[in-house]
Amino acid sequence: MLNSEFTIYWTVDEANGVIDLAAKVQNNGWVAFGPGKGRMVGTDPVIGFINGGQLFIFDYSISAQQLCVGGQGVCMDTVLGGTDDVQQASGVFENGYTQIKWRRRLDTGDSHDIPIVKGLMDVSFAYHPDLKALTQHLTTTRGTAKINFFTGEDNEEESSAQGLIASAVVAIILLEVSLF
Repeated sequence: MLNSEFTIYWTVDEANGVIDLAAKVQNNGWVAFGPGKGRMVGTDPVIGFINGGQLFIFDYSISAQQLCVGGQGVCMDTVLGGTDDVQQASGVFENGYTQIKWRRRLDTGDSHDIPIVKGLMDVSFAYHPDLKALTQHLTTTRGTAKINFFTGEDNEEESSAQGLIASAVVAIILLEVSLF
């Protein structure tokens, strides 16, 4: 999935119950992507960024449009008593692009995560070109779509991102996504 600056790639290994994801965004700020209905509230994003050449990536749950206070807002799953289900993460900032790869289980078993299932799923993405603005994305750097991680099908009519294009590398067996 992408708008003019954000592309997501994925492969599904159904036999092992995992999905490998890779985001490539034309910026040097933070990147967020995950399943969930709505632009922000009710989503299950992974939020990552590169700072000083080092990747920082975390599993979040969003219940309100605010910083995490008392278990409400944009909270890391671990703060809510859940688990950080990001696995095998790597990332670089190169040639003007933040590129982040990670793995997660299709069904993590964490009540703060949304299982990846067959059929069209609501997904949301957001990004910001500046790490100093980690608490707020711009209205032009976010979007939603419906995609099927197992077939690559998307529903552009349901998308709120202008110029949405499904750009998936889909496999039933595990394939390596070679962004870097």
